[in-house]
Amino acid sequence: MQIPVAIILNINSINPNVLYLCGYRGHGALIVPCNKKPFIIAGRRDYEKATKTHITAYKCENKLFDFLAQILRRKRLISKKTGLDMAHLSLLNFTKLKKSVKAQYYDVSETCSELRMFKDDTEIRYIKKACSVTDKVFSRIVDNFNFKHENELKLFIEIEIKKKGCELAFPPIVASGKSGSNPHYDESGRIKSGFLILDFGAKYKDYCSDMTRTMYVGKPNIKEKRLYNLVKQIQEDCIKNIKENIEYSELANLAWNSFGKYKKYFIHGLGHGLGLEIHELPNINEEERRKLKNHTVFTIEPGLYFKNRFGIRIEDTILMSKRAITLTRSSKKLLVV
Repeated sequence: MQIPVAIILNINSINPNVLYLCGYRGHGALIVPCNKKPFIIAGRRDYEKATKTHITAYKCENKLFDFLAQILRRKRLISKKTGLDMAHLSLLNFTKLKKSVKAQYYDVSETCSELRMFKDDTEIRYIKKACSVTDKVFSRIVDNFNFKHENELKLFIEIEIKKKGCELAFPPIVASGKSGSNPHYDESGRIKSGFLILDFGAKYKDYCSDMTRTMYVGKPNIKEKRLYNLVKQIQEDCIKNIKENIEYSELANLAWNSFGKYKKYFIHGLGHGLGLEIHELPNINEEERRKLKNHTVFTIEPGLYFKNRFGIRIEDTILMSKRAITLTRSSKKLLVV
């Protein structure tokens, strides 16, 4: 089905699809007609930003949605079938939009996400830089490990990343002891003995990296070492099996089946795409039927989580470019501190 025009809004935060398509960061909207040149409607405060992009910009003279309707009518772009990036639009703003621009809306957010799956040389260069910074920060953590509190380590990560001219790709996860059994642990406490999960990444020129390493505070026993090496081996086997046109579900099932009797403790997908956002397409799980193509960047991150006991996760950022290239290169040997 051909959609004559699509509206992609930048309202409460930077929409990565607008950033990807035209580089605009301000308040407003990107309009993409089917057979005409795209243009930006910019808020008055952000109009100067819009003029620095490579496409035409209009300064919004009144309320955004009213002005949007006015411009669409002027350009004869009012259409019953109108595309809309619904993934980055609140229900409140969608309701307001429908009052001003009456149309039958079709979600184009999946189409935008699919476009962003394939990285050009510049995007890959930025991601490589972000991965390099992430590796350097991890090295600094290892060399200076005298941390007593999880928050102390989070702050160290943030400071070191900013020292190197980057931003945090996402709030770091620092989870020690039984806290590590929660894959998205977002609290903080004293660093406890046992496994210590560090999940963090840098963002360079808007492009993200993502890496997880699991260390050990104290002295691991034989079973703990065996479980760690199991996760490490499965992660490395999955990377070795990456090839063009393999289904992402095949990689996910390889990890799932390799865990054997421990598979019930592997409670999330094998990985995810990343770029302008830390989580993008593809979703690497048992249901993802897409086939792996060149110029995609994604993570491979198997893990085991034993409730109220501990967790283990190892994650790398991977570039597919005729072959799998691991962009995060920090040691995966179990580091004991």
